[in-house]
Amino acid sequence: MIFKLKNIRKTAVQAAVFYFVIAGAGRSSAAGSIDSPFEAIKTKVVSLLSQKQKKQALAEIDSFLVVEKNRKIQKEAREFKQAVSKKFLNKEAQEFYEVSLNSTLENVKEAKKNDEECLSLDPENLDCLIQKIRLSYRDNPNKFNDKVELEKVNKFFTEGDFNWVKASVEKNKPEFKNLNFYKKETGTLTEEKLIKAILEVDRAYGAKNFSRAKEVLQTIEKDFKDWPDLIYFRQNIDIQSTEDKGINATETANLYQTKCKNLSKTVARKYRYDFDLCLRGN
Repeated sequence: MIFKLKNIRKTAVQAAVFYFVIAGAGRSSAAGSIDSPFEAIKTKVVSLLSQKQKKQALAEIDSFLVVEKNRKIQKEAREFKQAVSKKFLNKEAQEFYEVSLNSTLENVKEAKKNDEECLSLDPENLDCLIQKIRLSYRDNPNKFNDKVELEKVNKFFTEGDFNWVKASVEKNKPEFKNLNFYKKETGTLTEEKLIKAILEVDRAYGAKNFSRAKEVLQTIEKDFKDWPDLIYFRQNIDIQSTEDKGINATETANLYQTKCKNLSKTVARKYRYDFDLCLRGN
């Protein structure tokens, strides 16, 4: 009951913030005047969402993107579309998503059940669509082939966008090893940069470029010491790149498994963008 009450309050706050931000967005943006076509679309979308017509709201944004030529406004409109898609239509849908996310590591069956409930109430919700792919991928990372569900998410990204979902489920494709996800930057890692850094570690490790994997791993560790898969990569890079026979692979695996077994829900949610969280080496 405490969990549900907390989430209901959270939902109400998020809804209020969402509508406040949408109503005021763009007044000093690339879209220009509040009377601009993009502002008119925003107003219409907010109205449609208030009537629980998210599918139509998203269609309005798509129609706008077809005719809009200004790249800055296009980018803003795509970001707006993602924000709209993540807006839960009701508190029940969000609660099902929250329960699903919290069950990802410990009870996949329960996680899938609750995510399906979320999608039954809010079929276009991007977070719930991504959760469905996350759970499907974790069933069998080496053979993920759910093209139908992936396409539902892909439509929220364009060719120039960083589609981290697509990249995450295609790690076992030969071309993955030839990509470059992360460039060294100063300052604290943002959420998007963290996703790129994790993908880069996966890529470099798979390509046996252990010096590169170590370099990016150190960057992650500086700001995200509680990422449990640091243990897996640190130890396995040492095992793969050294002739030191003193490293105990079994002990390393046990340490990683123990860390994951005792992982708090808060930390697990924090790293939900890592589809292989606590799954590596299985």
